Amino acid sequence: MWIKKKSKIGLFLIVFCLINLCLQLLPFGKKNSDFPVLKGPYLGQKTPGMKAEIFALKILSTKKNECLFGFFNSGTRILFSRTDPDFDDWKNEPIYIMEIKKGMWTKPRLSPYVGRPWYLNLAPLLPGRALYFALWGGDNGVANPKNIDIWEVKGTTSGWSEPKKLPPPINSETIDTCPSVSPDGTLYFFSGRKGGKGRDDIYMSRLINGKHGTVENPGSAINSVYNDIDPCIAPDDSYLIFCSRRPSGFGGYDMYVSFHRKDGSWIPAVNLGKNINSHEYDWIPFISNDGKYLFFNSNRTGNYDIYWVDAKIIKDLKPKNFR
Repeated sequence: MWIKKKSKIGLFLIVFCLINLCLQLLPFGKKNSDFPVLKGPYLGQKTPGMKAEIFALKILSTKKNECLFGFFNSGTRILFSRTDPDFDDWKNEPIYIMEIKKGMWTKPRLSPYVGRPWYLNLAPLLPGRALYFALWGGDNGVANPKNIDIWEVKGTTSGWSEPKKLPPPINSETIDTCPSVSPDGTLYFFSGRKGGKGRDDIYMSRLINGKHGTVENPGSAINSVYNDIDPCIAPDDSYLIFCSRRPSGFGGYDMYVSFHRKDGSWIPAVNLGKNINSHEYDWIPFISNDGKYLFFNSNRTGNYDIYWVDAKIIKDLKPKNFR
């Protein structure tokens, strides 16, 4: 995907949703005494302003291709991928972790488990709470980029339940991926299923009596006749960020935001603007758990780096008469 955009788009979006992390980790390369001392939140980096900038340059964002999956355990653990520009084995993409130990961030370490994202080393999952992820299609585990499905595991008193693929209508005969969950359990994802406004649309499924039984298309406020992908719901459910190739953008994929009214409706999505989007691919949004920063991925400098920006820029786009 990184280089051959059209042929690799689906593969990368799928891989983004494959979380591969276990409690036992392997060292990332040889011991390096030159690795910087990093302390404090967000790797101790100077926080960004109202214009997107590369996150942790030469530490996380390098001349290779990186993608951020998120900060976990109250911001003390970070999960990301790193590949060479010509990397092509997406189902075996290497996933790395950094975490705070003895007050300092550790050097990146590699997860040895590929394709087993239910071993995600997060804060303990409360009994009954679910973790969602996407895997290559096929119950037998054979990679099939034309059929990606959403799975879940639940927290138990002893750890994790066995992974379970969500039944229809969540999953379809085509790509269903990039799940994002709101505080009330509403599941957002994108799908290439028939009946949408474009080839790929954003969908949502409300949690009712502990189950996701129906799927809704949130309509033209969010979806268009163009590809609309990568939903990311705000930690407080107040807005949804997603990516689209609609011609109103600056080029490639741009990020858009739609604000959520209290009555459940959405206002028409607006472009996040030139201080965030570029002429290249800007996608895979992630909002920090504290709601302060927007992270995303972009190849505007030639390779894919991790960017971040003050989330206030999103809130400033909210209409003044919004209710």
